[in-house]
Amino acid sequence: MALKTFVKVNSITHLTDARYCAGMYVDLLGFALEPSSSKYVSPNLFQEITGWISGTGMCGEFTHSSGEQVLTALTNYTGLTAIQHEELAALIDLSGRGLELFWKVDVAQISGKANELGPILSKNSIQLLLTADQTELTEETENTIREFADYCSIILGFGIKATIADELLETLPLKGFALDGGEEIKPGLRDFEQMAELLELLEIED
Repeated sequence: MALKTFVKVNSITHLTDARYCAGMYVDLLGFALEPSSSKYVSPNLFQEITGWISGTGMCGEFTHSSGEQVLTALTNYTGLTAIQHEELAALIDLSGRGLELFWKVDVAQISGKANELGPILSKNSIQLLLTADQTELTEETENTIREFADYCSIILGFGIKATIADELLETLPLKGFALDGGEEIKPGLRDFEQMAELLELLEIED
């Protein structure tokens, strides 16, 4: 079994999410590694969670840390293969270190700036993970995706519904989707209905 497109799940905080996503062949699991984050995962919790799963990549998620601070944090987290950051400068500092790099950014912030930012992303092998306040894709958003696709891979992190997932993949130059992890109802119990609907749609037989 496999998924027909790349999928990252953001802000994993418990083993229930991690095991389910790994079992559904999600490509990348994200963990918030800044102590100020409400979704912060400590080094001990990270090891407890990741020690039970295999076959999926691990991504450290940062918001404000400098590149140097990220590298320091990485010494406490074994097995990370990727970094997601909301500040482009920090990702540039991390370029060339063998890590997959994702710039998490609001699509409105980069609209009309492909010619300016695209070459920087391309040079540093940085991928875009797009977010937005709105839940629907606008024509302007779709144009921004197409413009940046000439320079880098793009992961869509909003406006994703099972009913339109195939259409999005067919009509837009996307590498894949980013979904959000959720809270447990109680230890070991989590409602996966919404996530499962999408992942099962994306599932393909070997």
